[in-house]
Amino acid sequence: MVKGSGNRRNQKEPFWVVSAWAADRDLVLTHTQVSEKANEITAIPKILEVLLLNGCIVSIDAMGCQKEITKKIQDAGGEYVLAVKGNLHDEISNYFEQAEAVTFEYVTHDFHRSIEESRCRVEERLLYVTDDIDWLPMRDARLS
Repeated sequence: MVKGSGNRRNQKEPFWVVSAWAADRDLVLTHTQVSEKANEITAIPKILEVLLLNGCIVSIDAMGCQKEITKKIQDAGGEYVLAVKGNLHDEISNYFEQAEAVTFEYVTHDFHRSIEESRCRVEERLLYVTDDIDWLPMRDARLS
């Protein structure tokens, strides 16, 4: 949703846009308007079709956790990081908490740490990644 584009008092609907953003360049690569938030799922594959994804990492919020979307990214030579919600988020958090408790012994993973200063505050981000998902309770329905 474009901030400030809607007005509940005047019953004006907000303007919904799905964008592809190059984070390292602070640049919108492409975008498309959708009629409402739920239509993001249909807009994301269309956006992916116009991007060169070979060697790129695509990150999408939980709305993008769809098999068709991940397949498009992989078919184009890209990789993906998807946000998760609910029970799956709890399972993943628990997995990494247990792995951290044993200092990641026998846990295949990658790690990245970034520190960013913005708007008078310092943000530290820790990223842990694993492709070992056989432990997931819903592994038969996984995205890959």
